[in-house]
Amino acid sequence: MAEKYSKKMKVWEEIYLSSPSLEEKQENLTLAQVKKQIDSPPAESEMENLKEYLRSLISPSLLETGFQAELFLSSDLLGNIRLKTGSFSDSIYPLYANSLDSEKEILALLEDILQFYSHSFVNDPELLEWITPILLKLNRITDLIQLLNQFHKRNVLPLKHQIFFILVGVYENTLQNLVFSGEETKLLNILYKYKFVGLSKLEKNRLYDMVISRENMDLIGIIFHLFSDVHHGIRNIYPIYEVIKKNFELLENSERREFLESYKETGRYLEIFFLMKKAYSKKEIKNYIQKMKLINGKNISNSQINFSNSNQESILLKYEQQKDKQESYTFSPFELLVLFNTNFSQKLKQEILSAYQKISYSYIVNRAMAVLSYYEKDFRNFLFYLGKSGSLQHHAECVYLKAIALAEIGEKQDALLLLYRLQQIFPSEEIIETAIQDINQA
Repeated sequence: MAEKYSKKMKVWEEIYLSSPSLEEKQENLTLAQVKKQIDSPPAESEMENLKEYLRSLISPSLLETGFQAELFLSSDLLGNIRLKTGSFSDSIYPLYANSLDSEKEILALLEDILQFYSHSFVNDPELLEWITPILLKLNRITDLIQLLNQFHKRNVLPLKHQIFFILVGVYENTLQNLVFSGEETKLLNILYKYKFVGLSKLEKNRLYDMVISRENMDLIGIIFHLFSDVHHGIRNIYPIYEVIKKNFELLENSERREFLESYKETGRYLEIFFLMKKAYSKKEIKNYIQKMKLINGKNISNSQINFSNSNQESILLKYEQQKDKQESYTFSPFELLVLFNTNFSQKLKQEILSAYQKISYSYIVNRAMAVLSYYEKDFRNFLFYLGKSGSLQHHAECVYLKAIALAEIGEKQDALLLLYRLQQIFPSEEIIETAIQDINQA
């Protein structure tokens, strides 16, 4: 008889236990207890009724998609992941109710479900898929956390929920050894790896594409953080700059400064100056202007406008005195050529290349790169870098080197035209007369 009424009750996902038959229970229960048990439905039945009622009220889109965790995440320009709060737009977030009337009923039903979980528990991950986005959209974070804690303390909180609330700082990360199996490309998993493990180039590119395509614009802070120093290639920082500038007024001051520290690398000085006025003190702006004058050669001595008359010994002494400052790129073109013909050649080259990597927008660094190209007889590259040297390219030594470079690539008439103009300004310079004679005789 006992076997006839025996049922199976689901306790965990993998484990099933046989529940005792009604007769077996009655052996140890009073009549009043049996009557109460019959009249009162078990917790599972109560929750099933609430769940089915909720199912009839919520929208088909929510039933289909469930909790889309990435829609409730944002990031700042410091690379931090944040829980998105505030007023959610239905044009971005799917409606969770079939109608306004259904919405009111859902609000009432939520109270019943939350009340149920305050004294009972049923492990129902599907219910969490519906309730989580609704409570998030309503900004009822406290209620949601209290509900999730019921699952978390029993170690049955779904992994997606765990990762989401670890990312936003609600739960500590206890998934340090988490290995994704077949789900490495899911956005939530990529964000977990970004925060705790580190991303591959492929994963960084995937995030970049998702933001640029406006699929997940709220993660633009992470993309800025990952690509702030990438100024070349297919995926670079410039499209991100443009988006951030449009929303500059909405940024916190710490984010504005973070943005500008990267944006300064563009060399767009006038624009940078006006943006800095919204985030920096007057003293900081003044120091920046002085630094830019140095970087762009605005503070170089008037001697560099003319031809250098220093001998090799004095140039070497000057280099020894200044090499610790790592500002060898500020030497005049002729001085650099003298140094390139000494034992310091390789060291000097590395200093210039290193400076270019850091401040590729600098006029005076581009001039040094041009001289390096000239020394290596790459004359077209010389002309390229010289064109990026601002007003420095019009100084006497640069004009002279440009004339020689033009002659080397076959443009003799343009070369002679430059040299004749130089000769009018510096009639006593023998180097100019010699160059003119060499080109005419070639």
